[in-house]
Amino acid sequence: GPDEFEYIDICRNDGFICPEWSANKEKISKNILYTMNLAKEMDYCLSNDSGTSWFFQFANVKTLKIFGNTNSIKFSRPGYCSSIQTSKFGFNDIKDFPIELYKNKLMSFLRPLTTTWNLELSLAIKHS
Repeated sequence: GPDEFEYIDICRNDGFICPEWSANKEKISKNILYTMNLAKEMDYCLSNDSGTSWFFQFANVKTLKIFGNTNSIKFSRPGYCSSIQTSKFGFNDIKDFPIELYKNKLMSFLRPLTTTWNLELSLAIKHS
């Protein structure tokens, strides 16, 4: 989001690509079509419950969203979105949700989607 450009360097230093931002941290475009076209380039989206996650769902990107108290069934696109409802595990704030539970849910989400892709996600998660 617009208030998160302070994290661009952190993301880039960790090897993430930030195509919506120029090298000098200026937003390339505010056009919704630009965002939708970026979303179409993704295979998967891992997100909190946000408006941006809907771009990915409507670009037909398989999405895993994490919810606190918000109704995950009401705000997930059937067939394109799986969800983690942290309040069902006794955690109302997603920040309190244990990373081990998240890892298990994430692996369960990715496993059927990655049958032809050699998934080395466990290494990436260990660095988070």
